[in-house]
Amino acid sequence: MPLKLTKQWGVAWLGLCVALAIHVVDEAATDFLSLWNPFVRSLRAGIPWIPMPTFTFEVWIGGLIAALIILFLLSRYVFKGVRWMRPVAYVFSVIMIGNGVVHIAASFYLGRAASGVYSAPLLLVFAGWLFVATRRCAEVETGYNEM
Repeated sequence: MPLKLTKQWGVAWLGLCVALAIHVVDEAATDFLSLWNPFVRSLRAGIPWIPMPTFTFEVWIGGLIAALIILFLLSRYVFKGVRWMRPVAYVFSVIMIGNGVVHIAASFYLGRAASGVYSAPLLLVFAGWLFVATRRCAEVETGYNEM
């Protein structure tokens, strides 16, 4: 894989990691759990078997910090162009696109800015970039190009 593409892929990965870190700060600063925990409780009232957890702030922020550390550490493999990171990058980008869309949709539903909505556009932009950069690396390596 060309070094230029590998570098772009790595920068896109790091960009989404930073966007997610900003998003976590946004959620923490705007009391995300005051929206999340009641939502989960009301959902469980109607669907008791649904596997969605409620969190204390310490557990929630600790889990997100651990996830961010792992994601930042994985950037080493992206910059090296390691092939097994492609599916990981696709999953990471799709989950973050979904995350951004849900925060924006929740704001429309609530009729006010939902927690995390200010950084949601960052997630969408950087997740899209990572998806495209991952796709370009895959196309170059396989010699396949749909366009």
